[in-house]
Amino acid sequence: MTINYHIPKLPPPYCCGSVNRRRYAASKLYKQIFENMYAQYEQHDSCHIIILRDILNEFFQGSTRIIIKDLSLKKRLTMGGYTKIKQKGNKAIEFEVGVPFDKFYSMDILSFPAFMHEIRHVIGYLVNPKYLICHLKFSEKHMKTTKIENFYWDRIYKKEKVKTPDAKRVVLESLERDLRELLSQYTYSKQIVSLNNIRYSMQQEIDAYEIEYKIIQKLKKRGKLHNLDLSNFRSKTECMFKDKLEIVNKILGETIQNARNNSEVPQKRKNIIEEFLSRLFGNYDE
Repeated sequence: MTINYHIPKLPPPYCCGSVNRRRYAASKLYKQIFENMYAQYEQHDSCHIIILRDILNEFFQGSTRIIIKDLSLKKRLTMGGYTKIKQKGNKAIEFEVGVPFDKFYSMDILSFPAFMHEIRHVIGYLVNPKYLICHLKFSEKHMKTTKIENFYWDRIYKKEKVKTPDAKRVVLESLERDLRELLSQYTYSKQIVSLNNIRYSMQQEIDAYEIEYKIIQKLKKRGKLHNLDLSNFRSKTECMFKDKLEIVNKILGETIQNARNNSEVPQKRKNIIEEFLSRLFGNYDE
């Protein structure tokens, strides 16, 4: 069964052209959003959430709807955040960004870098439509795998306490072995969708943590964030995202080849797999 996905996206040049061209356009857009939002903190250490929301709406110009939710009441956090894709069936309808507010519905500047981290996720989805399509595909009832989703949060999205090359090698070898064993429980289609969702998520985190760290350094140079505690900051290096991404890409390539070559898979099923791969990879640049 062919499913047509309905996704929000930015106008050209943000969602067209090569990967590098889209990344450049996304970085330029992100910088403009950052400067406009930071201007609200020049004289004060907090900004009302309505002002931040209006700035986002001005830049995205109706391309998508962004809901900003208060995270502090539920999690009692002063930092951190989340991004959710709100969907209805095969349609992505809006993004929900959770950040801590104060009792006046303002966001402290200490939460600003984490907020911009989440906005980088939103931009990443909008300039890379295949990321969004893969997320929707993974969220389908017959594709969603709780064990793989838990594996991502427990084993991939975590700080690794390694101090030597040997310790790093042990962690990565264990990760690859356990991931292969977990994937072997599922069909090729589920493996491919899950691995793609993992690798796109990791690339998103690499970009978001890199930009968050740059914002923290920039704000410190401007005399802000004196009281920011970075002890729990999760950097892309500590999580070894790039090393883990190499493992996922390797397993994904092997899985695709195995799905195409497996003699036990009926030809009709192979045709479905090829159509599935074409829809997953064929519409947009890698």
